[in-house]
Amino acid sequence: MEDILKRLGVVESTVADVRAQVSAITAVLPHLATKADLNALKGELKESIQSNRAEVQAVRTEVCAHGAISRRTIFSPFSVKT
Repeated sequence: MEDILKRLGVVESTVADVRAQVSAITAVLPHLATKADLNALKGELKESIQSNRAEVQAVRTEVCAHGAISRRTIFSPFSVKT
C-alpha cells in the first residue's frame, strides 16, 4: 500500500506540473499568429514592395528625363563618387 501511495504522490506532482505548463501555454495562445494571419501579412508586404518598386522606378524615370543623372549612375550603387 505504501508503494501505491508513493506512486500516487508522483502522479499528483506530475499533474500539478502539467497543469502549470498548460496554464502558461493558454496565456500565450492569444498572442500567437495563425497561418492565415501570416499569409495576410505576407500579401500586404508583397503589395507594399511592389508599390515601392513602382514608385522608385517612377523617380528614376523622372530623374533621367531631366538629365540630372545618367541612367547608368542610378542603377549602379558603386558609380557614386564621394
